[in-house]
Amino acid sequence: MRELLEETGLAAATWTSAGIVHPYPTNVAATVHLFIAHDARPVQDPEPGIDLLRVDRDTALDLIAKHEVTHATSLACLLTYLLHSASSSPPASGGG
Repeated sequence: MRELLEETGLAAATWTSAGIVHPYPTNVAATVHLFIAHDARPVQDPEPGIDLLRVDRDTALDLIAKHEVTHATSLACLLTYLLHSASSSPPASGGG
């Protein structure tokens, strides 16, 4: 919560665990805990040098496919979120 606020200026009241990753297990014994901040809202300016970008699902997947998201932990969390949000979406209704 503190990192989100300090770096992006965003705050959220509701958080969901998105699991853990071991970013470089052959060299560093570190576990990174991933969280999804729901309905994050700006409460202060982001840290200098950080530009926030809000995109839809298709654009996020396109950025991943184009290798424009390269931070491993961010990529793992983003993919986890996209997979979770796809599975919790209501099924498309058939129609005719």
